[in-house]
Amino acid sequence: MKILLWVTALLLAALWTGGIALFASAANWLASAGDQWVGAVQMVAEWPVPAWATYWVDAAWLDALRAALTWSIDFLVTTAPWVFSILAWIAPLLWTLWVLGMLVLALVVVVALVLLGRVPKPAVSG
Repeated sequence: MKILLWVTALLLAALWTGGIALFASAANWLASAGDQWVGAVQMVAEWPVPAWATYWVDAAWLDALRAALTWSIDFLVTTAPWVFSILAWIAPLLWTLWVLGMLVLALVVVVALVLLGRVPKPAVSG
């Protein structure tokens, strides 16, 4: 039973660590790509609509889509400085959350081990 507890704890710790590492690296990437993000959205808004697209999609809808993209560019330009500075704080905050999660996991494992140690062993008849 103790082996099952340790294997489960190690699996949970690996999943927790991998998830936090994934989100922290994504936050770091977004924080470092702030100026490039605005430029990429602007390129999409200025993208010429292919002629074949007008056969499949209404031109008014494409104009509305372009207007929405233009609005999002304006929104990103005004909010980008403080949004990307906040993203720079996300990774350290996530790793702090990781430490707290690992402490909780360790506490649960210790309590479970103590409780498993108090379970009387069945008598072996021989």
